[in-house]
Parts: sequence; C-alpha cells; structure tokens
Amino acid sequence: MATEMARCPFNKQHVMATTVLQRHIVKCMKNYPGWLVCPYNAMHQFPDTDTLTQHMLICPFKETVATLTQREYDNDRRKALAHAPVHIEGIREINLSEENWDEEYL
Repeated sequence: MATEMARCPFNKQHVMATTVLQRHIVKCMKNYPGWLVCPYNAMHQFPDTDTLTQHMLICPFKETVATLTQREYDNDRRKALAHAPVHIEGIREINLSEENWDEEYL
C-alpha cells in the first residue's frame, strides 16, 4: 500500500507523508509569520487575505464544518428547549374562544 504524500503549504518543495504533515506545519510555520489559517482546516495556510478568501469558497472541509456547527446548534437548542418552563405560576390562562380582537380595538 502506497503512502499518501502531501505538500507543505508554506514551501511547496517540502513533500512528506500525510501522517507527519501536521507536525511539519507546526515547525515550518515559525518561518512564515503572518500567514492566515483556514477556519475549516488548520492545515490550510495562506500568505494573504485574498488567497484565503478564494480558498474558503472552495475548501473541501467547508461543508463538514457547517454540518457539525449546525448539529451543535441544534443540540444546544434542543437542550435549552428541554429545560424551558412549561407553565409559569401567576400567568392567567388564555381562552382563545373568548378572544375577540375586533372588540378590543373599537
């Protein structure tokens, strides 16, 4: 089975196995201060805002992060609703059959 290879985002001449790419990036990034990190995958690094912005539109990890973020939001909302009060003492019950909004505005 062939080892999958990857290129360093800072120096395209640095080629290594994908299994060591993260460790390499941590070491190599010290020589490239000011580079910007993709919010979808920290192994994607870019020299300027324009390049990062263009990458963010097509990043293959964009959908994964969006799905996970939505799932986390849904779970948080579900938990909050589970603990919402069902009945609050002191609030009168509203009988919709007795409501007549036309009368109230005359």
